[in-house]
Amino acid sequence: MGLHGCLQICEHHNIIRFVVSGNLTESSDRFKDSTNQAKYLTRKMAAITDIDIMAVVTCYHNNQYIHVCFHHQVNKKQHSLTNPLDFLIGDSHFLGTSGQNLDDIDLQSTIDNRVQILEDCLKWSAIAPTRPNTLSCYPYVKNDPLYN
Repeated sequence: MGLHGCLQICEHHNIIRFVVSGNLTESSDRFKDSTNQAKYLTRKMAAITDIDIMAVVTCYHNNQYIHVCFHHQVNKKQHSLTNPLDFLIGDSHFLGTSGQNLDDIDLQSTIDNRVQILEDCLKWSAIAPTRPNTLSCYPYVKNDPLYN
């Protein structure tokens, strides 16, 4: 979408939710430029719409909601979400992760294309087929968002 004209773009396309995932808010020397760009974009978007921050791989709490004290720049428009995330906006159903399930499938299989991994997950009806053997997970009792 670009950073110039975010307000006009959001209003024109009726953007009502901005989800941040995949360690974009974590500090790292390796990805310093990308992290700074992600933080800048997040601040710009927070001025015009709600920001949802998904729990990330480096969190040590089974990818449940990130407590407000861990957000670097907390404002009323930031909301903490679980990983994986399953939600509805209108009639559209969304399911997403921060990507560790794809990393794990990549390590455990001979599939060398991330898009192919995503397509296979859809065919298998399992977003994390290697779990619980290789991924840390939260013990859901009634509804497990990783399996349909």
